[in-house]
Amino acid sequence: MTAVMYGSAPLLFALAAGALLGALYSASPLTTLCVPAVAWLTARIVRDASPRERQWVISLVTLAVTLRLLAIAVLFLTAGPDQPFATFFGDEEFFQHRSMWRRNVGLGIPISTADTIYLFDEVGWSSYLYILAFIQALVGAAPYGVHVLNLSLYVASVLLVYRLARPAYGGAAALIGLVVLLFWPTLFVWSISALKEPLYCFVAAVELCGAVVLV
Repeated sequence: MTAVMYGSAPLLFALAAGALLGALYSASPLTTLCVPAVAWLTARIVRDASPRERQWVISLVTLAVTLRLLAIAVLFLTAGPDQPFATFFGDEEFFQHRSMWRRNVGLGIPISTADTIYLFDEVGWSSYLYILAFIQALVGAAPYGVHVLNLSLYVASVLLVYRLARPAYGGAAALIGLVVLLFWPTLFVWSISALKEPLYCFVAAVELCGAVVLV
């Protein structure tokens, strides 16, 4: 009987882990996908660093991501009943609403005539709307998940820049830069917004790394 109990333990653990993962994905698909991706990237970035430096980077990134997730959770909890979702900045509503309307049109979900007219208004038009619409077509409407996606993109861009600066300027200078970019108040707030800046930062970091590798 003891052997049977021990033999079933991995199966029970796998079932429990699957149930927990399914519950987390149902609650917030983008959080379930993005946070592990940041953890994986962090591990890759510091794979050849010293144990002490590796501990510092992992601790800083963990703290940065945790604080950002708490800020998004507060945003979620402070949303009033008179609005579909809360935002940090007024401009975020522009991207949130228009991306979800575009998602609905693509999926054949009816929207009002007024929303249809405003959807194709050239004022404030950006290809970023297509990206948000496509992502939400895959995982469902995610007005708060977009904030998690953007924080992940920003943290990933900071990690890429850290990795690029470390061999050129040394571990201490790269670590100071990492702290500044992760915790500078203005950058902290913009990194959890639903605006396009975090994506631009990520693309710029990838382009910079690519250019250095090519040279």
